[in-house]
Amino acid sequence: MADDDRDPLDPFVELLAEHSRLLEEKERLRASGRTPPTTFNFELTKVVKRIVEQAQAHREAVGEQSRELRSLLRERADGGGWAAEDALDLLADEDPWWRER
Repeated sequence: MADDDRDPLDPFVELLAEHSRLLEEKERLRASGRTPPTTFNFELTKVVKRIVEQAQAHREAVGEQSRELRSLLRERADGGGWAAEDALDLLADEDPWWRER
């Protein structure tokens, strides 16, 4: 029942945070002189794909109410969030609506 109280954007916020954590960890490894395993790149890509898949499903489920999600992704992308920027680019390739402001 607790899930009913969750903001529908929470899963996206969590995925964006996961992507940021992975990037930070990758950068810490580089800063320490170690080469990050290539699995980091795969994991980062997986997170972006999950954002895209969930965003498409969200838009199909709620239609125009997904403007909030588009705004969240745009805000994060404008703030330098690579995951949000990449997700918006991929989403907009399929549906130009995602590029609207």
